Amino acid sequence: MIVKARAIPLGITPFGNTSHIVHWLTREYGRVTTIIKGAQRPKSGFVGQYDFFDTSELLFYARNKEGVMTTKECYRLTHRAEFHRSWRHGLAASYITRTIRSVMPDFLEASEIFDYYEEMLNYAQEYGGRATFIFWFELQLLEYQGHTPQLKHCGICGTAFEKLTDRLRFSSAQGGLVEARCAQFREIPALPLDKDVLAIIRMLQQAQTPRSTHITKLTERQFNQLSHLLGHFMAHHLNIDPAIRQIALTSLEV
Repeated sequence: MIVKARAIPLGITPFGNTSHIVHWLTREYGRVTTIIKGAQRPKSGFVGQYDFFDTSELLFYARNKEGVMTTKECYRLTHRAEFHRSWRHGLAASYITRTIRSVMPDFLEASEIFDYYEEMLNYAQEYGGRATFIFWFELQLLEYQGHTPQLKHCGICGTAFEKLTDRLRFSSAQGGLVEARCAQFREIPALPLDKDVLAIIRMLQQAQTPRSTHITKLTERQFNQLSHLLGHFMAHHLNIDPAIRQIALTSLEV
């Protein structure tokens, strides 16, 4: 049976001398893998019809939703050229793609996460050249996945932020903000959280678009603390590879 899907490549691997194995995120079928036979031949009809970060219309022979399926036709619908002109924007798009790939299950209807992925790529074309964009994306993804860091009260004793008198800490295990003495008393691992960094996290959480990340300037201390806190949180709740994340952030910080 031939099926049609709106699709974005998550991975492209050469196969033999002329073909490609492509791992797609599709709107209708979730993650699927297809072979594109003869894709690397100069006169192939597939040339220019798919690429990383671009949206294509994919027609393929569906089997039992297992293994590699065969591509019949492919037509590019949206070309996101900025990712091919700017290595900084391309790096941001690569991190978004790797992260989405790690949280997306196979063979499930995926219209919501597909639309979300397209939206993040479109934002990254304009704002993805700065490390602050990565922090904004991570907080948006955590909210989308139901793991929003809570910053309104101590996650241990429940005291509202406005009434906390001791130093602040951030605990991934407790879901966000905790008071230092509570973490110490319960022997819960928690990282230092400065009030100005807390304000930045709140601002990025509440921002509906990443427009503010284009003008937000971080000090070295703020950048390092944000990177450390969100890195721990992402690894704890979404199992994100910290090494890949650090490469993206360090490169975009420069």
